[in-house]
Amino acid sequence: MPMGFKNGRSGDLQSAVNAAVAASLPQKRLSTDARGHVQLEKAPGNPDVHIILRGSESGPNYGEAFVAESKERLAKAGFRGSQILIDCSHGNSGKKFEGEVVACGSVAQQVAAGNTAIGGVLIESFLVAGNQKLEPGVTKVEDLKYGCSVTDSCLDFNMT
Repeated sequence: MPMGFKNGRSGDLQSAVNAAVAASLPQKRLSTDARGHVQLEKAPGNPDVHIILRGSESGPNYGEAFVAESKERLAKAGFRGSQILIDCSHGNSGKKFEGEVVACGSVAQQVAAGNTAIGGVLIESFLVAGNQKLEPGVTKVEDLKYGCSVTDSCLDFNMT
C-alpha cells in the first residue's frame, strides 16, 4: 500500500524524505499477542513511498523548482521513480479554496510540459465551496450551512 509523507509546516522537505526512508526499511517493535504476552513484531518495510508537498506557513511549494528539489532529494535517498504528490490545499492555497484552483492549474501545466515526477494532487472538496466556523458549545447546528466544511476551505462539487 503506498504511503505518503508531507513536508513540515515550516516547509522543511527533509523530514518527509527521512520519514519515507524510515518507512521503507525493515522495522521491529514490541507488541502484545492475543494472550497479552510481549512479543517482537517484524515488518519488512514499505518501498512504495512518496512525499507530499503541502506548502508551508510562508507560502506555496508546488512550483517547478520545489518539485525538482523534491525529486533530487528522493533520488539521493535511494528512491528512483518515486513520485511526488502536490497538496493543493493548506499552505499551497493560502488556506482558501480559490487558491486550490491556482495550485492545480500550475501542477497541470507542469505535467503537460512533461514533468513525470508529479504523481497526482490532493484537494479539499465538499458539496459547498468554502468553510464555516464551528465553535463547540457556541455554534447552533441549525446555523450551519449543509454541505459546507467546518474545517478546511473546500472546493465545491462542481469545481472538483
